[in-house]
This record gives sequence, structure tokens and C-alpha cells, in this order.
Amino acid sequence: MKKISAAVFGLLLGASLANAADMPSVAVAPRALWFWTGFYIGGQVGGGFGSSRFSDPAGPAIFGGNVRSPAVLGGGQIGFNWQVANTIWVVGAEADANALSADGTATCLASSGLFISANCRVHQDASGSLTGRVGLATGAYGRTLIYAKGGLAVLHEQIGLTTNGILPQTSTGFDGTRWGWTIGAGVEKALTPAWSVRLEYDYANFGDINVAKPASFFQVLPPFNAYVATAGGTSGVSQDLHTVKLGLNLKLGEDIHAQWEPPASDYRLRGTADAAYVPDTEIEIGGRTWYSSGRFQKDLGGTASQSQQDLLVSRLTYDTTSATGEVFGRIDTSSNLFLKGFVGGGSSAQPFPIRTRFPTR
Repeated sequence: MKKISAAVFGLLLGASLANAADMPSVAVAPRALWFWTGFYIGGQVGGGFGSSRFSDPAGPAIFGGNVRSPAVLGGGQIGFNWQVANTIWVVGAEADANALSADGTATCLASSGLFISANCRVHQDASGSLTGRVGLATGAYGRTLIYAKGGLAVLHEQIGLTTNGILPQTSTGFDGTRWGWTIGAGVEKALTPAWSVRLEYDYANFGDINVAKPASFFQVLPPFNAYVATAGGTSGVSQDLHTVKLGLNLKLGEDIHAQWEPPASDYRLRGTADAAYVPDTEIEIGGRTWYSSGRFQKDLGGTASQSQQDLLVSRLTYDTTSATGEVFGRIDTSSNLFLKGFVGGGSSAQPFPIRTRFPTR
């Protein structure tokens, strides 16, 4: 009986080994652990606009007294992220510095049409921030970071106030650095273990600053050319800055050539036919809509003897708004041929220019 049992066991073992040899092997995808923790450096580009509001001690300005300065920027950032162990929470700190090109002018310091107004100019050429960040790692494997930030902001700028139509030119201004605060939010996507791309919105506020107001003249007997001098004073200037930035970051300590491991679904049974279904045709349809506003401003300077840039004779201002929509589609075939197209339309309000003339004396 012992011999028979041993023989049966040997046959069963041989059959099991034979079946195992015929079975296809399975390649298991390694699950590489990756976290946001670490230092990073990067670069960014963006755009936005600044807003500067000039107060007039003589009363509310009839032209508003607001200077809007469209802006483009480019710079870099450095920071550190720390992902709390066994959670999706990420905290960190970041510093950034940018070259900034923002310039705008507007009529200001005109409490009435009888007062010779000023031309207010704002030019901003550099910005930066020092902020803390907090975010949530979400998406597949936590490789998408949604975050908010806040901290200190810094801005370098020149502010000029020039009374129109008066020779010699009468000007005051400010040239220096402003400090303020900033808040923002963004989303960052890890493309590889080393590289990530992000889109961010920031708002910065620089509070108020007092700038000397230049002397001017008041027309006392319109329409006669009779004026009395008015003394200078102080104008309060409050400022803020809105920017949208697109950035690319490099996580230090990671291989810049590394790629993510393929997901488990990409590993097939070896020795078997790939039964994955590949459709003959794929169709994609989508749409989008947007609203926009814009301003065009034409400043007319003085004569050849009045060559100063900030001394104006008149200004034309165009404000426009537009609404646009679009539907698009794409058809892809298994033979690598595709067809795509879109149709759209929109409307815009016809601009009516506002002309501002400056009396001369």
C-alpha cells in the first residue's frame, strides 16, 4: 500500500507540474511610491492687470482717477513641499521673483471740468512673493495637487503725476518698492517623478501710499482765459495686482529622465493573445464659450516744443466687450486617418470713443 500511495502521489505531482508549465505567466506591475515631499525649482510666465486708484483732496474726480495697467511677467520660483505621512495633505513654502511689464495712464485730479487735470502714469517692472502653501494630493496615485497660498508680496514701480497743458512741465511722483500681501490658488500636475506643471491665480494688495500732488490752475471766468493758481497737495494711491501664471517645476533629487511605471492594466498575460478591443472609429465632441472685455487708449501729446511724454493735449479711450461660443468635433479611425473641425460665432459691442481734451494755459 505504501508503494501504491507513493506512485499515486508521484503521478499527481507530475500532472500538477505539467499543468503549471502550460499556464501563462503574469507580469505584475510594480507599485512605486511617490510623494510631493521635497525641494523644487522652476520657471513661470503669465499675465494680468494692475489697478491704481488716485484720490483727490479737492473732491471726487470726474474722470474716475483709476489707472489700469495690463501686465505680462516671467520669472522663477523655489520652494519645498511636505506631504504629511499617510495623508493627502501637503504643506510647504515658496518664494518667487518676476520681471514685470505693466504700464498704464489715465486722467486724474480733476474735481471739475474747470480744473486743469493731471495725467497719472503707473509703470511696474518687478514683483515677487514669499508665501506658505497648503493643498490636497488627489487624482490617480495622488499626482494632482490642488492648493491655496498666502503671504507677503513686493512690487517695484514708478508713479508719475503731470499737470496737463502747463509749461514748464509740473510733475511729482514716486519711484521705489512697495510691500503688501497676497493670496492665491492653483492646481499642479506631476507629469513624471521629476517634472510637474501648474496653473495659478494670484491677487496682491499693496495698500495706500501718499504721493505729492502737483500744482495746477482753475478757470474762474469761463469761457474767458482767466485762471488762478491752485496749490499742490497729497494724493492717496491704493493699488492691487491680478495675475494668472503657468509654471513648470523640477523636483530636486529625482531622475529628470524617469517615467511613471505603467499601470497594472497595461501588463498582459504572457503567452496569450491580446484580447483588448480596439474600436474602428472614435468620435469626440465638445464646446466652449467665453466673455471678454478690452480697452484701447490713444494719448495725443503736445507740439514739438512740448515733447514730454506725460504732457497731453487729448486722449481717446475705447471700451469694448465681446461674447463668443464654439462647438468642435473630431473623428479618428483605426487607419490613423482623422477629420476635425469647428464652428463658432460671437458678438461684440461697438466701441464709442470717449475723448478727453485738456485745456492749455
